[in-house]
Amino acid sequence: MMNSLYPKISFLLFNIAFISFLRGIVLNIYDFSFFIEWVLGGSLNEISCTFLLDYKALLFSRVVLFISANVVVYRIRYIEEDFLANRFILLVFGFIISIILLIFSPNIIRILLG
Repeated sequence: MMNSLYPKISFLLFNIAFISFLRGIVLNIYDFSFFIEWVLGGSLNEISCTFLLDYKALLFSRVVLFISANVVVYRIRYIEEDFLANRFILLVFGFIISIILLIFSPNIIRILLG
């Protein structure tokens, strides 16, 4: 059952990489960038998460997603019989999230956490 899920995951990663590439080209053409701030919490304890989306960040994220999608595709061939293959995919997703956090973060503390 899980083996049929891996091609779908890699297809999703390829599509997100392609969309990220197109968005990066559009942001580069129009010389535009987004600064997104997401505030969590109430009035006493407030946590803010900031993201900087520009064409360089989107193009770097495309590379990360493309390589990760290829790792998921070729995982089927290399570790097909391994009983810890699902753990490997979770580690790949943890890597993707940490690198994306590193790419989109303008804050030095979050870059160190990423």
